[in-house]
Amino acid sequence: MAMPGFTVIAADSMEAALLITKACPFHDVDGSLEVSELIQMSG
Repeated sequence: MAMPGFTVIAADSMEAALLITKACPFHDVDGSLEVSELIQMSG
């Protein structure tokens, strides 16, 4: 089952972001998550 989408979270570090994702219900159905860092661009 595919369920595409995205969520933006604010965290002080990648480790903190990964801890936040542990509460995601996708884990309950053997889903997977990708965690990426965003950068703020000027302009």
